[in-house]
Amino acid sequence: MVAPHDYRRESVTQSNRSRLFNTFINSTVLYVLAYIIVITIHQVITSLVALSLDINSIIYYNKVDFRISADEWSRERVYYTFGAAPIICLGLAVIFYRIYRLLKKKLSNAKLLFFWMYLHACNMFFGAYVSGVITSSGFHWVTNYIPVNKKVEYVISFFCVLTMFIIGYFSTKGFIQMSPAKTLIERFSRRNFILAVCVAPWIVGSALIIVFKIPNILPSEMLFLLMMFTVVVPVLLVQRNFMEVNLVRRTKNYGPDLIFITAGIIAVLLYRSLFEFGLEFANHATT
Repeated sequence: MVAPHDYRRESVTQSNRSRLFNTFINSTVLYVLAYIIVITIHQVITSLVALSLDINSIIYYNKVDFRISADEWSRERVYYTFGAAPIICLGLAVIFYRIYRLLKKKLSNAKLLFFWMYLHACNMFFGAYVSGVITSSGFHWVTNYIPVNKKVEYVISFFCVLTMFIIGYFSTKGFIQMSPAKTLIERFSRRNFILAVCVAPWIVGSALIIVFKIPNILPSEMLFLLMMFTVVVPVLLVQRNFMEVNLVRRTKNYGPDLIFITAGIIAVLLYRSLFEFGLEFANHATT
């Protein structure tokens, strides 16, 4: 006897595939947009702090160029110039997380945007230190000028990676709650949803950022983007451990968010065009 065709199940499967694709598109756009926002904040803070220390600088889309010689770098200048932005970004991460919590009961892509901004801001501190130690650049110069033994820097880097893994673990429930439908986070479909909302956006979004900055992307920034794996991997590994998850009921059809997609495209083009030839922070009265 032939079993009757289950058209209802087929309809649910097709609907889930569409939702997964839309989730991937929206999350990838928000990943890139969040990165552009956070990296811009980081670069502007760095240049403003440098300017307060009588260091002129130019922000390019791939770096901050300081207009002083190597001999002019004092310990104070190094500590403040390279340490201020990561520390402020860590503080901003708390603010971004609080905003995400305020939006928690709303199923909106703004919530996912602030969630990605929170994770990027955390990575701007912990991930930036690890990538700086490996490439001898950026945030690493703070401990290098104390000075700290290389072995101590490796120990600090280990705890930075461990902290990011912990942040990733506690971010798992947040990603699951981004689901637009309960069927996407059931036992046999949850892994696919995590791939769509977290893993694939990190891979594709990072690749887009690298392509966007070619040919002048620095190894330190590529490594910094790679460091987001410390958040993504724990989410993928422990997503099955969160059995009870409350979802916000969606009343409208879930599709690509044209507002955020447009905002993302504009942000990328504006960032590249604005910093293509450099944005100068200089005190011309002292030059």
